[in-house]
Amino acid sequence: KRQPKPDACIGCPSYYAGEGFVPPLFGKYYDRLGIILIGEAPGESERDCLEPMCGPTGSRLRKWLAPAGILLDEVHIWNTVNCRPLNNREPDKQSQEVCYAKHVKDFISRHHPKAIVAVGKVAETTLIDQKHTGRGRVYPYRGDPSIPVIPTLHPSFIMRGGWKFLPTVISDLKLARRNATSTVYMTPSVESLEASINALQTPPWPPNPECVVFDIETAGED
Repeated sequence: KRQPKPDACIGCPSYYAGEGFVPPLFGKYYDRLGIILIGEAPGESERDCLEPMCGPTGSRLRKWLAPAGILLDEVHIWNTVNCRPLNNREPDKQSQEVCYAKHVKDFISRHHPKAIVAVGKVAETTLIDQKHTGRGRVYPYRGDPSIPVIPTLHPSFIMRGGWKFLPTVISDLKLARRNATSTVYMTPSVESLEASINALQTPPWPPNPECVVFDIETAGED
């Protein structure tokens, strides 16, 4: 039996064209780690079983949690868009933003995760404001910069022949676990770096300053 679409979905393109609303999966031991996995959109299996990431690709990601030291019961799972797109297409940008504003943003706010894993490009671009992102790095969540977001590859990419990148996904999941259990080091935006540098150049300075160090890595973009 398919889940009826909430009234809040009215106005979203997927409300009319999509198939079935899939609610989040709640880990009963979520408080141990406080990690939320956000995927892209439900597939046919997810639509029918009413759970995110229960299909052929999502179930792979569930299995890859264990090598990263994460139990399935220690995470919450949902998607960027929570109705299955028609013909299993990639969710359009309007559906992404509407579902984020009406569902995902509140979901994240209520559960205040210690780390978020953005699974795939759709989740990554929805949750992170920065244009240029990379693997193995941590970024501030657009809705609350104190929450770290770790982008990782979508399991469908791995299953289409990218198996050599599976260690990268495991490494990203381990990074999420480390950030959920220790100090967070996020990759700042250029704007926040400029604001910090300007603040340091403008008196008055704090009394008895010791030392301020910026360790800035570039990804080769202009």
